Amino acid sequence: MSSLSHSRLSAASERQRASDKKAGVNGLPAKPIDSAAFARSLGTPAQVSRGRLPVAASAIPAAPGPLDAATLDDLRSMMGAARLDQLLCLLDEELDQRPRAVRAALADRDFAAAAAEAHNLAGGAGNLGALRVSEAARGLEQCIAAAATGDCSLLAPALRNLAAKAIEARQAVAHCRRAQLLEQLQA
Repeated sequence: MSSLSHSRLSAASERQRASDKKAGVNGLPAKPIDSAAFARSLGTPAQVSRGRLPVAASAIPAAPGPLDAATLDDLRSMMGAARLDQLLCLLDEELDQRPRAVRAALADRDFAAAAAEAHNLAGGAGNLGALRVSEAARGLEQCIAAAATGDCSLLAPALRNLAAKAIEARQAVAHCRRAQLLEQLQA
């Protein structure tokens, strides 16, 4: 992440924390989790004893679009349109910068840094409704772990998949931000 976007994120986070504290929020919410998908990803006791667990990503249903409308609606109702627009702007930056950082770390054979970038993108994208990006980033994180042990066979397809999902999500973010602007102008 560039120092400029880190500074913006830090300043926005500090303002949000101050606002949250004033509203009585005294902690951070946990990461969202789909309990049914989590339970399915654990597998049955027979699968565990045989060492054959299902792949967690396959248990997660595909999102209906690049951005989950229900998540965006929830965020808008909780934080307001202006704050959602700020978050979408930050998401757009992340969708541009994190995949680049993953590729740069892989070029340096720094698998830990690459995995951390993919992990951070998966979490941030998922929290803002870019579920396809989140799933692709989680898949890439798994492929990076395999590459660190010498199996690079799925790394290139995973990178291409993430790039495609990031492009779709960036287009959806731009569309969403334009729609919000039009809505504000008409109000």
